[in-house]
Amino acid sequence: MTPAQLLASGTATRAIVTHVDAIGASVETQIVTFTYRYELPNGKPETGSVVMPQTRAWQLGLEKGATFTVLYDPKEPTAHKPYFQITDAEIVGAMGAKIAPP
Repeated sequence: MTPAQLLASGTATRAIVTHVDAIGASVETQIVTFTYRYELPNGKPETGSVVMPQTRAWQLGLEKGATFTVLYDPKEPTAHKPYFQITDAEIVGAMGAKIAPP
C-alpha cells in the first residue's frame, strides 16, 4: 500500500520502541535506528524499524519505551508505516503528550 492508501484505509495501532541503536561521532550527526513492536487485533506481534537523524528523534520524543501510531494494511499487516513518516506529524496523545483541560 502507498502512504496515501494507508491513510485512507489502513488500520491504526500503537507501537512501542523496543530497541535504539545510534551511530555517529557526535549527537548532532548521529543516525538512530528505532526497532518497534505493534500488535494485531488477534494478538500476533509484528515488528518494524525506522531510521532517522537524532535531531528528528528528539523532535518526536522517540526513545526506548516511547509509543507512536502505526498504520498497517489489514490484508497484509507486515505492510505498515509510522504515521509520522506519512504526515510529518503525530496523533495527539501519542508519545506521552500531556493534554490539560482548559
